[in-house]
Amino acid sequence: MSNGTPAALTSNRLFIGIVINLFATPGLGSLMARRRIAGTGQLILALAGFGLVMFWLGVFIYRMFLLAAEESAPPNTHGWTLNWGIYFFGASWLWSLVTSAQMWIDARRLLREENKNAPPKLAR
Repeated sequence: MSNGTPAALTSNRLFIGIVINLFATPGLGSLMARRRIAGTGQLILALAGFGLVMFWLGVFIYRMFLLAAEESAPPNTHGWTLNWGIYFFGASWLWSLVTSAQMWIDARRLLREENKNAPPKLAR
């Protein structure tokens, strides 16, 4: 690893990538599994969706603050950001689900290859 070469792609690395893809951030697990195009696309969609939802949340909190202070609040014209944010993040998660299924198949194949090359277990 210190010589600049990437770590070997193992079944454990693929399984960890699947967990990160589906339960943490879509795209990061794909990048870990060296699926650069899919991982980058998933990550961009996830970050765009997250950014849109956070923008909507900021506007919503600002409006609620103004209403609580009994001031006039601007009309809510940013509802589309919540919708598109959910769509983008959902699309990235579905894309990462498909990529994770492919990674699962590859991990099972690698696990079979690793076990095929392992020495036989001795009976006690």
